[in-house]
Amino acid sequence: STGSSGINAEYGGKGLNLLVNNAAVLMKSENPTSTSTEDMLKNFDVNVVGTHRVTNKFAPLLFTAAEQNSNVEMGCNRAFCLNISSAVGSIANTTSAWNPAYRVSKAALNMLTKCIAIEFREKGVLCCSVHPGWVQTEMGGPNALISTSGCVDDLMEVITKATAEHAGVMLRNKMEVMPY
Repeated sequence: STGSSGINAEYGGKGLNLLVNNAAVLMKSENPTSTSTEDMLKNFDVNVVGTHRVTNKFAPLLFTAAEQNSNVEMGCNRAFCLNISSAVGSIANTTSAWNPAYRVSKAALNMLTKCIAIEFREKGVLCCSVHPGWVQTEMGGPNALISTSGCVDDLMEVITKATAEHAGVMLRNKMEVMPY
């Protein structure tokens, strides 16, 4: 409960220019009928509700930063909320039923991102999601295609180049817009 007020005090009431929501859990299953309700709920709690909780907590600081930087184009120099999503949450690109709890939760995160973007745009805050790719993390494993340093480089490109035109969309490396 002291997170946002502590940041606000630390930075003299200037708000927060960048919030990156990067939490995920993947409860593995082969298909929807082998997925337990508990696994669905766990994925939703972390991947969707967790992002909602954190964003709501820090939204006032993003709004403050946007107001204080109103002469700056919408983006990270003004105020930016970036949600880490996944291409497997794209309904348009779904061709497999593998890990449905994770897929469905990431699709829900994309909708949450779109809804937040609509609200935040009115207040000068950019919000979009990004698919970082298959990254060599605990979740991705050592065989993943992208190193953590490569992922950071790609994320920094999104953070520094995203503008108002990217509000509510899902991006991947090289600023490519992905279908929901």
